[in-house]
Amino acid sequence: MTQTQAKYRNIANKILASIQDGTYPLNSFIPKEMDLVEQFQVSRPTIRQAIQVLVNEGYLARRKKLGTWVKATKIEQGFTHVIKSYSDEWERKALFQRPRSLV
Repeated sequence: MTQTQAKYRNIANKILASIQDGTYPLNSFIPKEMDLVEQFQVSRPTIRQAIQVLVNEGYLARRKKLGTWVKATKIEQGFTHVIKSYSDEWERKALFQRPRSLV
């Protein structure tokens, strides 16, 4: 662990690596908090914070009394449709033609 990186972030990175290498496949449950406490030899709040980071980043989902599982990450997508003016849309659909200027 580097000096500048918090323990919870280091643990989150290790859990993420396990997700990415298939140790924890899609839709599978990760170990319980207490098992992770023993594995990483840290406090339960540190484990909770690490898990919350991965929940916030979209790698994990958690449900009370059910557990925490690996979920499909959302695909980042840019804005693909640009809204144009009413006449531009109609012209694009070949339903309207602008009058030509009188030059």
